[in-house]
Amino acid sequence: MEQFTYKIQIKNKKQEVVIIGDDDKVYGSIQRSVLRNCDKRSTYQFIGNSGDKVVVGMKKRRFRDLNVASYIVQSDNYEFKLKERPGSNLLYFKVDGKFDNKYITLAEDWNGNLEVYYHASHVMTVIEDPVSGETAIVLGEKFEVNSLSFIIGLLMFFMYKTYKREDWYIERAL
Repeated sequence: MEQFTYKIQIKNKKQEVVIIGDDDKVYGSIQRSVLRNCDKRSTYQFIGNSGDKVVVGMKKRRFRDLNVASYIVQSDNYEFKLKERPGSNLLYFKVDGKFDNKYITLAEDWNGNLEVYYHASHVMTVIEDPVSGETAIVLGEKFEVNSLSFIIGLLMFFMYKTYKREDWYIERAL
């Protein structure tokens, strides 16, 4: 199983968040972005080494959907919505949606980790050490680093931290 981490890197006197593998190779960077109908503070993009870009943003909430968040995912080939499950979102983080006629589910497990499943296959687990604050990303066996479901999981961890109302040093770097 491959393992990755979020790291802050200084490039041209500017901080950026990069995804680094066990082999110390940089697989892409995460930056703040802008997406129509989304909150500016909760919109992030991943730019891979190959140049492909994926943007995830939390939709602006209206009064009627104040308790249920919706997210827009946009890439070169796709644009679709992810949505929290009403009722269960009061107890734990659970978001799901559909692309390529297959379901993607992002859910918090009992240990507080973020689990990502695509078409009932485990994509990744994001594990944060509460003591050191280090965040590890464990990739599932069937998936690759540049798969859309993996990139969605990377970006949705920022939304998970927003849901938990937790301050994260990685997000402050952006």
